[in-house]
Amino acid sequence: MDDDLTRLRTQIDQIDQQILTLLTDRLLMAEQVAAAKQNGSSVFRPERETQLLASLCAQADPRLHPVIQAVWRAIISAAIARQKPDFTIGAIASSEQTARLFAAGQLAVQMTASPVELCRQIETRQLDVGIIQAADLAAVHGQLGLDKPVKIIAALPLYKQALQPPAAFVLAADRPEPSGHDRYVVYHQDKAESELITAEQLAASSDLSVLGICASIG
Repeated sequence: MDDDLTRLRTQIDQIDQQILTLLTDRLLMAEQVAAAKQNGSSVFRPERETQLLASLCAQADPRLHPVIQAVWRAIISAAIARQKPDFTIGAIASSEQTARLFAAGQLAVQMTASPVELCRQIETRQLDVGIIQAADLAAVHGQLGLDKPVKIIAALPLYKQALQPPAAFVLAADRPEPSGHDRYVVYHQDKAESELITAEQLAASSDLSVLGICASIG
């Protein structure tokens, strides 16, 4: 028994060393990406991260999906920090836990007093992104839109089960890059709730308030 445990622990140590080497290489490549990007290019690409998580989860046992999402969120946050050390995520009291999980201990989280103030600080570029719970959209839905200074650019969790409604949203001033999985975030004032719909569904309903766009896979 002792010999088996020693052998297994030695193998685990070897795997950990391989992970460390690969992680170091990945973060060094993030710095090279930063150097290669044009000035003003966004360091947070939710559409890219969503597709990455979907690809990884599709290859893994479903029991590993929560681990994959947590580990890669930390890796990507660390890569963002390498590219833009002052990258700051805004949050209000109700979204603080979501924001800190998203930051994964790698990015700064700055608290604001209200959803309205959160939007103002995003608009004035005091914050790179803001995170707001879906339930808090009622307070600011009129300020959000693809043609407005602040918009939704991602739904959280980035990778979710089919038909699972978003728990929170990422707000930003700049529109994300398009993907093959874009969904429009619309708000139903009568029900005070949000929904992700396709371009075809949007075209069929002219009275919907569009708050933003996000990649949705799952």
